[in-house]
Amino acid sequence: MEPAAKVAVPILLRKAREAAGLTQGGLADRLGVTYQAVQKWERSGANPTVVTIDRVLRASSVGFSNRR
Repeated sequence: MEPAAKVAVPILLRKAREAAGLTQGGLADRLGVTYQAVQKWERSGANPTVVTIDRVLRASSVGFSNRR
């Protein structure tokens, strides 16, 4: 992953979650993961796959097509 993407992805995920009015725990429940996983994704502590990023955006009612 490019260095700029390592910064941009966590910000994108956090903004999508917040725009949907979800807490980290609420998003985690929708995705079937722990809130700690969501924390890692939003802090650059993990490198989520494209599939994970898509799942987060869909759970936040955003989706890739709406991010252009």
